[in-house]
Amino acid sequence: MWRSRVRFHAPARAAARNRAVVEIGAGSLASLPFYDPARVRTIRAIEPDPVMRALAARRARRGELAVTVEDGCAEALPVGDGCADTVVVAYVLCSVADPVAALREAARVLAPGGQLVFAEHAASDGPVAARLQRGLDPFWRRFVGGCSLVRDPLAAVVNAGFTLRRCETGVFTGALAALGRHLGGIAEIGLATSAGDTDAGMR
Repeated sequence: MWRSRVRFHAPARAAARNRAVVEIGAGSLASLPFYDPARVRTIRAIEPDPVMRALAARRARRGELAVTVEDGCAEALPVGDGCADTVVVAYVLCSVADPVAALREAARVLAPGGQLVFAEHAASDGPVAARLQRGLDPFWRRFVGGCSLVRDPLAAVVNAGFTLRRCETGVFTGALAALGRHLGGIAEIGLATSAGDTDAGMR
């Protein structure tokens, strides 16, 4: 589906240098082929939707990695403190009830020196496109699983206490143009900086 079309493999491969991964809102686990079995020991895939969990479990059984698929929501992860080397969020912050709370949970489960790896879509930075997104947003949320077109995931990352280490941006086109910008990168727990300053410096 569209995860692969926005180069999700880039942040997923960045996670591969770590051994224990928690993926929040894992969906059907479409990210699984992009993890390196030689460098990842375990993946805990957290997903609240039972249909998606069943699809994820089926995919996990076909893979090489030790994957557990678990029920849970982003704002209250069923994971102990400091258990993960990497937390992955991919096209999740658009639809969770409280993105900052979800990211604070990600920070809680990260071990010292761990990293957040993210791939998200964000409101357009063009005034005309942003206005169109705002108009479309109420209808989009209703028919696309609560997904919001107007959120700022970078601000949420910073407000949750992370420092951005790397961020790449792009623009969705064609049928996905309504999603605005694509953001992918890596963040670590540390002194928060201005989301605007960091975004401008890492394009």
